[in-house]
Amino acid sequence: MSFVLTYLKRQYDTSIEASRMQYIDEAIRYIATLAKPIERDHYARELANEYNLSVDTIMGEVALNRQQIAPEQKPRIQKQTARKKQQRLYPAYYNAERKLISYMLYDATIAERMKHRLGASFNVDVHKVIVTHLYAYYEAGHPADVSQFVERIEDSEMKNLIIELAMQSLSPEVTEEEINDYVYMIQSEQGDKALIKELFYQQKQAEIDKDYTKAAQVGMEIVKLKKRLKEPLRE
Repeated sequence: MSFVLTYLKRQYDTSIEASRMQYIDEAIRYIATLAKPIERDHYARELANEYNLSVDTIMGEVALNRQQIAPEQKPRIQKQTARKKQQRLYPAYYNAERKLISYMLYDATIAERMKHRLGASFNVDVHKVIVTHLYAYYEAGHPADVSQFVERIEDSEMKNLIIELAMQSLSPEVTEEEINDYVYMIQSEQGDKALIKELFYQQKQAEIDKDYTKAAQVGMEIVKLKKRLKEPLRE
């Protein structure tokens, strides 16, 4: 919700009273959609404090908005549940791409590494377009700011998808192993040649880290994959 309100606020000039009131009305509508009373109270107080308004007034407006959306609440929850169930049916590489892009949105260093390891060779077309825009955004010297990045995207559906990806739950400190797993799943879908390229990268990193045991193990995997590529196809 903090991200949504920050993004929303950028659409209004809050130094102008009329525009500021429009933002507050819109923010109240979003706060009213929160299911937990404690969350509604928290964001209502933040909004009230920011603009020196009465908390009771804001909460009253939130309550009025909730009365208006109450009849629609059940169908929306059912729709969200159905969408979540559908997402579970997606292949591993699809979910791996979504997770990896989420980390790239918040960390320019991860995006830089993925630019060299994967480039735009994601399996899902819309993901390819998003990372291409993201690489260009970072190359222009912009910071890891999702709101700022989204403003540069013209396609409304893609904007919504980026916001959805940005709101995924992420580990506070993502490990190298987790990133490698995502890359592996993405490249597994592309065949052995992509995997060999990735293994060469991992072997080089192991050598830089002076982990020669791992480098040797990765080297064995590369040999096996190369041998498999040379084998004739069996009917």
